[in-house]
Amino acid sequence: MVGSRDWQRCSQVVIVLRHQDINMDQLKRLIQKMGELTGKPEEGKLHINPIHPEVNSCLGNDEALLSSEHNRDKYDDYLNTKQKQFASRGWHADTSYENIPSDYIGMKMVKAPMTGGDTLFASCYGAYDRLSEPWQKMADSLSSTHHEPDIMPLADKGLNLWLGPRGHLQNVGGRFEATHPLVITNPVTGWKALWGFSPISMRAKGRINVLKLITDNHDLQYRHRWKPDDIVIWDK
Repeated sequence: MVGSRDWQRCSQVVIVLRHQDINMDQLKRLIQKMGELTGKPEEGKLHINPIHPEVNSCLGNDEALLSSEHNRDKYDDYLNTKQKQFASRGWHADTSYENIPSDYIGMKMVKAPMTGGDTLFASCYGAYDRLSEPWQKMADSLSSTHHEPDIMPLADKGLNLWLGPRGHLQNVGGRFEATHPLVITNPVTGWKALWGFSPISMRAKGRINVLKLITDNHDLQYRHRWKPDDIVIWDK
């Protein structure tokens, strides 16, 4: 039954558009406009993926191609399904390693795999609501450090990384690490969310197991099974 507060929140942060015959420029304009309408800094542009120069040479600076073939070829298949921790290792918050992260992320499926390839989304709003009031107050006072350790080693393999401004002048260099509040507030709705729960990229300054709130509460998750020309948009 759709009606619980958690499901309402989860369903409002992931937008699924089927059968969208639009090109990448149109998708980029849509994402940029969404950011502008919800308080994006005036100097903020679309985020530039730092690994784009070689892996995504066929696309523009602010587009990124996700491919299982590239994963095997360029990244030593670091998301190999033979790893016991494969599922939990994949949880992450996009661009959270940047000082000014993206507000919205958009993805279009060009070629879907015959099997597998599903993407799981989790409601950070629902995770915050699952905390008791004392725990919410504690979480409100904490910060967390987000780090993406898998990017810089790619330079040792010969990839030319993009270290210049990545969507904002504060997103520069090869550190790929930033500190943010553990709890963020949506500027449009006023909802509070526990933000960032990757087991490899987030270290909270305090004792709170954010990832466990997601893995133990499957009703906060949405699984998307991709089809060609699907577009999915989600907030950070």
